[in-house]
Amino acid sequence: MDEVTGDGHAELLDDGSIEITFAYHNGDEATLKAIRQTFSTDGVIGVSPEPN
Repeated sequence: MDEVTGDGHAELLDDGSIEITFAYHNGDEATLKAIRQTFSTDGVIGVSPEPN
């Protein structure tokens, strides 16, 4: 994996999910959205990438 620099932010959305945006130098950007699954009995929290 290559070392990168940049910045980002996280935002708590009205539906209770959190959206995290990473902005890397040279224009690359990635956004992740995490949704709490309170009904899960296995302790696993789902995280899936959001398309840009």
